[in-house]
Amino acid sequence: MGAAQRMRAYSDLIGLVYDGVEEAQPWKTLMCELSQRIGAHDASMVIASPDTPGSYYLVTDNEDPVATGAAHVSGVMSVNILMDLAQPRASSIDELMPDGGFMRTALYQQFLKPLNILHILGRDVVRNDSLCVKLTIERTREQGPFSGQDKELLELLSPHMQRAIRLREQHMHGSYMQSFFEESMARLAIGCLMLDGRGRLVSMNACAHRLIGSNRVLCVRNGQLRTASQLEGKALVKAIDLALAARRN
Repeated sequence: MGAAQRMRAYSDLIGLVYDGVEEAQPWKTLMCELSQRIGAHDASMVIASPDTPGSYYLVTDNEDPVATGAAHVSGVMSVNILMDLAQPRASSIDELMPDGGFMRTALYQQFLKPLNILHILGRDVVRNDSLCVKLTIERTREQGPFSGQDKELLELLSPHMQRAIRLREQHMHGSYMQSFFEESMARLAIGCLMLDGRGRLVSMNACAHRLIGSNRVLCVRNGQLRTASQLEGKALVKAIDLALAARRN
């Protein structure tokens, strides 16, 4: 591919990065195009929070019902050591775990080896105390390892992905991360409620909706979260007030 073609391909991918801000399933189209352009088995982006172990949000172009089934994905994430490994630069799994170390892990032996996945290229788009967003591309044994040009492409895309994530938050008024936490908590059968800066209820997932609907423990009064028994509600009101004060400060 000539320089002009590479620039057009890169420009198209950057366009999809920003188009993904308004997609119903953010950046799904980008994952599809990135996988095709880089000649991979699949491309995916995982969003997770260290504050809520076991919760995650997955965007992938992989349409295999076995590989993307709930049981398989939950199994993969339960042993996904890649989320704990910092990748501030695009790097292959062999660089992170040399001397065949990765091939001895449960992630490879139980989940990737049966699918013939051998080569993995990844990069942290965001990694801080509260959020990890990791971009990962996989190839089969026959497709071969990733090149320096593949790594360069991820490096070029990453700062645009960071900006696009911030734009998504601004565009949706936080509802993207709101959806992430609601869906991830639902998988753990945990109720998740979101309050705004004034303490008013913004949204809730299905588990929380059932809990609120029963009116036995928690309820909503005048748009605010309260206990069903007013006598037992002082601790909850105090906790919410402290959280709001911390947010203001």
